Amino acid sequence: MKSFIFICLSALFLATGTCMADEPIPCGSIKSVSGEVVIQRQEKDAITAETGTRIYPLDRIQSGKDGSASLILQDDTVICIGPNSAMNMEAYAFNPSIYEYSMATRLLKGTFLFLSGVIAKIAPDNMKIQTPDGTIAVRGTRFLVEVKK
Repeated sequence: MKSFIFICLSALFLATGTCMADEPIPCGSIKSVSGEVVIQRQEKDAITAETGTRIYPLDRIQSGKDGSASLILQDDTVICIGPNSAMNMEAYAFNPSIYEYSMATRLLKGTFLFLSGVIAKIAPDNMKIQTPDGTIAVRGTRFLVEVKK
C-alpha cells in the first residue's frame, strides 16, 4: 500500500512539474502562406512558415519578395502580411478568465492588413500597433498599413 501511495504521489508531482513549466503561450498561428515567409524566434534559427505554424510573443515574421501570409490570433484578430514585409509580435495576452487582454506589434516594413478581433473591442487601449513613424490605436475595425523603409 505504501508503494502504491508513493507511485501516485510521484506521478502527481511529475505531472504538476510539467504543468508549471514556463512554456510560452502561442499568440496564434499561420492561417495561410504563399512564397517565402520565415519566422525568427528568440535566439534560435529562423524557421520556414507553413500553414499551422504557431506564432509566439517576440517572434519576427518576414516575407520575401514573393511572400505573403495571414495570421490568426487567439482573439480572432487577422493580420495579412504582404511581400517584402517584416513585423515583430512584441507582446500578446488573451486570457478571458482573468480579464487579461493586450497586443503590441511593431511593423518594420511592408504592407499589412488588420482585421481586429476581441481585444480591440473589449480593451482597445491595450492594443498597440507601432510603426517607425508612430503608434496606431485600434478601436475595433479593419485597416491597411504601408511602412516604407
